[in-house]
Amino acid sequence: MSDAGRLETLYSAGTSTGLSDGELLRLFLDRRERADRASRAAEAAFEVLVRRHGPMVLGVCRRYLDDPSDVDDAFQAIFLVLFRRAGAIRTGDSLGPWLHGVSRRIAARARAVAHRRNAREASCPVEPATDPAAEDRRREARETIDEELDRLPARYRNPIILCHLEGLTYQEAARRLGCPVGTVGVRLSRGREMLRARLSRRGAFLAAGPWAVGGDPASGVCPVSPSLVSATVRTVTRGDGGSTAVSTSITFLSEGFLRTMFTRRLGIAALALFPVGLLLRGGGLVLGQASARRGQRSATSPPGPATQSPAPRETDGGRTQRIRELLYTFRTYRVFSRDEEWARTVRELAGIGKDAVPELVAELDRTDRDGTLRALGFTLRAIEDPRSVPALIRAIPRTLRPPGSDCGVRILDPELLTFMKTHQDYKSDKADYVSCGRPVNEILTALERITGHAEFLDSTGKDVRDIFLDGTPEQQASQRTSFDQCRQRWEAWWMAHRGEFVTPEELRSVELPGRKEDLVEIAGLHRYGPLFPTGPDVRLGPVRMLRLSPVEYADAKSQIDFDTGRTFAVYEGMKAANRDDPKAFILRSIAEDRRHGIDARCQGLNIEGFDLHPWQVDNGRWGTIEEEIRRGGPLPLGREARSTLTASGGTATFLFTTREGGRGIVQVFSKDQDADQWRIRYRMWMTSDADPAARAVDGPAHAAPSRTPFGSIVTTTLEPPGSGRECSLNFRAGRKAAPPASLQPSELANVFSLTQAERFRRWCRDESIDLFCYELPGQPGALAGPAEEEQAPALRTRQPRAELLGMEMAARRIRPRSFEELTVEETRELLGRVPKEEPRIAWISAAPDLTEHPDTFAFQTREGSVGLLQMQADAKAPGKLTIRYRLQAHAERSDRDVTGRAPAEGLP
Repeated sequence: MSDAGRLETLYSAGTSTGLSDGELLRLFLDRRERADRASRAAEAAFEVLVRRHGPMVLGVCRRYLDDPSDVDDAFQAIFLVLFRRAGAIRTGDSLGPWLHGVSRRIAARARAVAHRRNAREASCPVEPATDPAAEDRRREARETIDEELDRLPARYRNPIILCHLEGLTYQEAARRLGCPVGTVGVRLSRGREMLRARLSRRGAFLAAGPWAVGGDPASGVCPVSPSLVSATVRTVTRGDGGSTAVSTSITFLSEGFLRTMFTRRLGIAALALFPVGLLLRGGGLVLGQASARRGQRSATSPPGPATQSPAPRETDGGRTQRIRELLYTFRTYRVFSRDEEWARTVRELAGIGKDAVPELVAELDRTDRDGTLRALGFTLRAIEDPRSVPALIRAIPRTLRPPGSDCGVRILDPELLTFMKTHQDYKSDKADYVSCGRPVNEILTALERITGHAEFLDSTGKDVRDIFLDGTPEQQASQRTSFDQCRQRWEAWWMAHRGEFVTPEELRSVELPGRKEDLVEIAGLHRYGPLFPTGPDVRLGPVRMLRLSPVEYADAKSQIDFDTGRTFAVYEGMKAANRDDPKAFILRSIAEDRRHGIDARCQGLNIEGFDLHPWQVDNGRWGTIEEEIRRGGPLPLGREARSTLTASGGTATFLFTTREGGRGIVQVFSKDQDADQWRIRYRMWMTSDADPAARAVDGPAHAAPSRTPFGSIVTTTLEPPGSGRECSLNFRAGRKAAPPASLQPSELANVFSLTQAERFRRWCRDESIDLFCYELPGQPGALAGPAEEEQAPALRTRQPRAELLGMEMAARRIRPRSFEELTVEETRELLGRVPKEEPRIAWISAAPDLTEHPDTFAFQTREGSVGLLQMQADAKAPGKLTIRYRLQAHAERSDRDVTGRAPAEGLP
C-alpha cells in the first residue's frame, strides 16, 4: 500500500491501531516536502498525532489555565510548535514525553499573559464567586504536578506520561518505549513513588489525583472535542503562522517558545565552544592534544585544568559572584556551629537553582572537607539537577571519614526549618531538628534523589555507609577500596543510563574552564574580608587572663564572651517561671546564650566552643603572633579544630573567629590540680568587625537588694535501707527514720522503680521526707587506661556507694566554698533559672570526675524553703553518708517552734 493509502487507512481507523509516532512524523515530513502542505494525506497524519496526544496536552493546559479560550490557544500553539519542529525531533516512537515538556512551558507562558491581561482589565473589579486565595492555591497545586513530573528522570517520567496522561496500557507503553512490559510496570511503580514523595514535600499530594498514587490511568486524560481537533489541524497545516489563519495569541505563544529554545541552545553552544576558542588561540596542536585527552576521559571524570584561561567578566548581574560568596561560607561551616547560617545558605543556593550547579560542581570537585561535603550534598539534593551526578559520583571516595555520626542540628527560624526538613536526607521524628548527615549519606542520598537509583554497596556486598576510616594502614586501604568500588558501580550504572537524564551538551554546560585563581576564595575575601587581617596598622588587644569552672557548678562562671570579656554562669539571667515545657526552655536557653554572645563554656573536662570556629596552631605562635601580623600577608591557620579547645597533652593554642565576626588567639592550660577550673588567656584583633556595644545584653543584677544569711550548720548521717537503718531525713524537724515495713527489701533495692511506686511516694509525703539515702550498685569492669584513672580515681574500685534522693525537691550542684558564702537571695535566684520537672525527684549524686569536694548542692524543699547541703562518704563507717546542711534562719526557728521536738542525735 502507498504512503497516502496507509495514512488514509490509519485516519479512518482511529488512533488505537496503525503507525508509531516516529513513523507518522517521517511520513508526514515526507508528504509535506513532496506535495502541497494541504494534501489530505499530510493532514491525516498530523490529525492522528493531535488525536493521539491531544488529551494529555489538553490536561496540562487546563491545569495551568482557567479561561477556555486561553486553553484552546495554548493547545493550538503547542501543536504549531510540533509542526515547525517536526524535522528536528528525536524521540523514537513516542512523542508524549516531548509534548508534555512543551505543553508545560507554553501553558505557563499563556498563564503569565493572562495574568497581565487581567491586571489591565481590572479597572472595574467584580466580586469573585470563589475565594481568590484558595483558587490560587488549588491552581498552584495542579501546576506542581507537571513541574515535579518534568523533573523526574526520563526512565520514570515517560511511563507515567504514557500510561497516566495518555491512557495507554502497559503493553502499548512497552511498544512505544521499546522495553518489556514488566519493566514498564516496575518503572511506573517507582516513578509514582518518587512523584508522590515530591508532591508531598510541596504540599500538593492531594491535588495530584488518583493517577499519581496508582489509581485509574484514565483519570489523567482529558477528552478533546472534534471541533478543537479540526480547528487545530486546519490552523497548523494551512496557516503555519504565516497568514491570518493563525491568531495573534497562538503565534505569540509558539514563537516565544521557539525563540526561548533557540536562545538556550545558543547559550549551551557558546559554553561548549568557549574553552575550544581559548585552545585554538594556543595553536592547532594544543587542540588536537586536548581532544585526544578528552576522548580518554570516563563518563564522570572532571574537566582538565586550562591554566591559561583568564577569570571571566561576570555578565549575569552579580549572580555568579553571589554564588561564590555563598560557597565561601560552606568552606567554613562545621556541624553545630552557625547552623542557621548554613541553612540560609542552602536555601538561597536552592532558590538560585540550576544556575548555581556549575559552581557547586566545581567546588565539590575541589573539596575534601567534612562540613563542606555535607553542605554541598544537601544543596545538590535540594536542586535535583542531573548534571551534578558525575561530580557526586566522583566525590564518593572522599566521603570516607573517621568515625562520626549523622547530626540533628537545631534551626530556630520556623520557615527555614520547614524548608530544610523538606530536603533533608531522611525523615526525622524530631520536629525541631534537621538532619545533617555524614558526607557519605548526604552524597549518596543526593544521587538517589536525583536518579531514583540506590547504590550503597562495594563489590563484596558490604554497605559503605557502615564503613569508617579507622584501624591499621591495611584496614584503611581496604576501606578506601570499598568506597572506590562503590564509585565504580555508580559510574557503570550512569554510563548505561545517563542518556535518560541529560544530553552531552547539558553535561558540558557545567564544566567550567579551569583557572589558577580560586575565584570562590577571591569572592569571599572581597565580600567578608580576610579571616585574620594583617599589616602594619593591625593591632592586638591586651592579654586577658581568667579561670572558668565547669557548667556543672550552677553558681560558678563557666561561660565567656570573647568579644566583650564578660563571663556568665550557666543559665544566668534566665527565669524558669511559667516554663513547664523543657523543650521550649532549651530553645530559650540557646537563644539567650547567643544574645549574651557566649563563645565558649567549660563543660566537664573540656572547654567547648559555641558557634566558634577554631584552628589549632603551635603553642609557640602565642609569642610570635604580633610579628606575624606586622609582616602582613595571609596568616597560616594551622589545623581546623573541632569545637573542643583543649588538648590531652596540656597547653593548647587556637586562632578563632566568633559569630559576631571577632578574631582572636586563645591559649588554654591544663586543669588546675586542686580546683575544678581551667585557666585561659586570650587576645582579640583590634580591627575586629564585632561591635560589642551594638549587642544589647540586659545582664543580671550583680548586687541583691538584701543579703540574708543561712542559719547554723546541722550535721547528721544517713545510710541505705536495711534492718533498722535510718535512711530518710526531714530537714525542718531534723528527724530521721527507717522505711516502713510495708516496703519490701526487693522494692527498696531498685531505686529507679522505687521513685515511681505510689506507696513510697505517699510515705514520703505523709512523713514530710526530704532526703532518702539509697545504695548505687557497683559496676564491674576495668577502666580504659591511666588517663581515666587520673581523672576519676573513685571509679577504679567500682564499689557500691551511698547516694541521696531529694523528694519533691529542686537541687543544683554548686562549688564547695559556696556552702559558706551564698545568701538566701542568691540561692533562690540560682534555683529559679531551671524549670521544675514533674515528678520533682532530685538525684543528689557524687561526681568523682570533679576535683573539689565535698559534693555541695543548693536545694529548695516542697514547702519553698531554700538551703545548702554537703555530703561525703563517712570515713569511719563505710556505707554511711555524712550530711551537713543549712536552712533559712527563720525557717529553722519556725521548725523548732512548731514541732517542739528535740534535734536528732549529733545535732547542735
